[in-house]
Amino acid sequence: MTLTPEHWASLRRQAGRVLASPLRDLVAADAGRAEAYAVRVGPLYASFARQHIDADAAKELFGLARQAGVPQAIRRLFDGADVNASEQRPALHTALRSDLGEGPLAVEARRLALDARGQMDRLHQA
Repeated sequence: MTLTPEHWASLRRQAGRVLASPLRDLVAADAGRAEAYAVRVGPLYASFARQHIDADAAKELFGLARQAGVPQAIRRLFDGADVNASEQRPALHTALRSDLGEGPLAVEARRLALDARGQMDRLHQA
């Protein structure tokens, strides 16, 4: 789905609202903020608790992302679909970092990446 100017206007209103609120007020208003606005992926931890966002703004932002098809686009990226429009090919660099891709191209790219890492490790050890 293509987002309309009304979608963007709604998001801008949310952004304006939270930017007008002092950060200390946003933090004070939400006791669970530190946990709600943090994510851990493997060894990486990112906290957005001290950013100008609240539940309503996040709901708007993520709702627009779903309407725009972002989750499906991410899945296509990881699975090895042609997502690089200018070169008309997949962007398989994700295979270097994870095995989240399920498509045949992504699985093969992951295998090749792991093989190359093994070769580099053997060379390093030698």
